[in-house]
Amino acid sequence: LEDHRLLVVGMSVGELIQIAHVFFSFGLLENCLHLVTPVLKMTLQKPQIRLNNNKSMFDLLEVLSESNEFDLAFSSPVRPVVNIQLYPFEFPMLTPDLLIECFALKETYNYYSEWDIGCSSFNVTLDPVVYACYLKFKCLRRIEKVKEAELALGEFEEMVDKGGISHRYIALNLLGCCLMECGYVERAASMFLRSAHENKRRAATFFHILKLYLKVLSDEKKAKTKN
Repeated sequence: LEDHRLLVVGMSVGELIQIAHVFFSFGLLENCLHLVTPVLKMTLQKPQIRLNNNKSMFDLLEVLSESNEFDLAFSSPVRPVVNIQLYPFEFPMLTPDLLIECFALKETYNYYSEWDIGCSSFNVTLDPVVYACYLKFKCLRRIEKVKEAELALGEFEEMVDKGGISHRYIALNLLGCCLMECGYVERAASMFLRSAHENKRRAATFFHILKLYLKVLSDEKKAKTKN
């Protein structure tokens, strides 16, 4: 990055997080943090416009009408955020949390495809800023920076409650998985329940809840064994 091999200034948020995703997948955790950290810092400092629904398109046009530049880059004051997609060929590189999301959605897609209902292709959509929060937390946990990971977790919780988040139920599931990883069982359960409330047909949420329940049972069994 310092050698300008990646022109970060000219990239969109989605493009940066896609590259961070590749770094994370290949275990290049410091490189991943080097990208996601400034992205999250900038998104907290500047207003965001998200291209995930018709209203957001009108919001973008309103801003552009008062601006002299039409720049989609990371450095732009307009800086719209476009969702990223994960495709089946990427599944072997994903974390178990994301694999649950992918396989549950894949089964739903297969079911509807039998009835010729739904899209012609399958992919999983993620809000790039939410994924940046998730990647930052996972990187810090893996390199055993516990205090920094706790701060990243708090940042993740703040981001999930912000307006304009796309596919918030996935964000709540991923946040719940991070909380579960840290042992915050009640807070994790709360996130999964919020996710289920936002999208009752999202099968992945119930798999996450089952995983949490099994973890509680396992922890209780270990505690009894020690006593």
